[in-house]
Amino acid sequence: MPLRLSLLCVLLFGLASAARADATITFEHGGHKRVAVLHLPARAGGALPLVILLHGAGGSGEQALSHYGWPALADAEGFAVLAPDAMPARPDREANLRNNPRFWDDGSGRGLRKVDDTGFILAAVEQAARRFDLDRRRLYAAGHSSGSGMAQRLGLDHADRIAAIGVVAGQRPPGGPPKRPLPVVYINGAEDTANPVAGGVRELPWGRPTTLPPLSESLDGWARFNGCAAPTQSAPVAKVSLTRWGSCRDGAEVLFYLLADQGHQWPGGKARRFGPGLGPQSNALDATRTIWDFFHRHPLPPG
Repeated sequence: MPLRLSLLCVLLFGLASAARADATITFEHGGHKRVAVLHLPARAGGALPLVILLHGAGGSGEQALSHYGWPALADAEGFAVLAPDAMPARPDREANLRNNPRFWDDGSGRGLRKVDDTGFILAAVEQAARRFDLDRRRLYAAGHSSGSGMAQRLGLDHADRIAAIGVVAGQRPPGGPPKRPLPVVYINGAEDTANPVAGGVRELPWGRPTTLPPLSESLDGWARFNGCAAPTQSAPVAKVSLTRWGSCRDGAEVLFYLLADQGHQWPGGKARRFGPGLGPQSNALDATRTIWDFFHRHPLPPG
């Protein structure tokens, strides 16, 4: 290969690799150093949709990106992903899964400390928007467990900015109704003991035991906010059942996927290993693809 062509190939490969590299956004908010990881697709043209990806308790933005499979889908579909870090219980010490876990403050009181996470996340979005052209009508929030509650917090309080939310294994925090009907897709495992479908007492490795309401309260609440008709339920396919609240105001909808062999994990992602409490991992549903397909159908209404 001629030297000039060889150098050109190396340069193009380097540019492609750089386009796929994750960038770290660091700034001070509320008196604390806050961090978020930004993934831009390898090829981008025009304004990009942005998915805010919120990790579960004890996780991190980097962990959520690597375990849930969002970067590969973002590269294929052409959208950006912003994965911020929650604050650890003791912010003066390094975060640690077992002894100093990160939790989101979604306003439910289930976190380990009070912090302005909503303000931080929205500020991180604006930091990211300085690096690429953001499609403001396609700003979404997705999350797992503690991150699920935080995604719902954003939807409840900022439905004028958040087009839709997609959550795995979490509870709706108090508040609402949102400023407009908000499309919601919910995913939960039938064998999830950390977020049991029927509700009840749960014990986590951190903090005191808490009592959770049935998940139906969260779902019915979103359906009520959205003015939806009565739900319909499909027969299970490959151990996955779908309950749909349709005929909602302004084209919104609420979907609930229940996976028979799923614990407190991200369906279709890499299983986390933290004792037996997380339960089994199912690949019967790709949660990342399911949520993105839902997002793609629901941009923010014009006006």
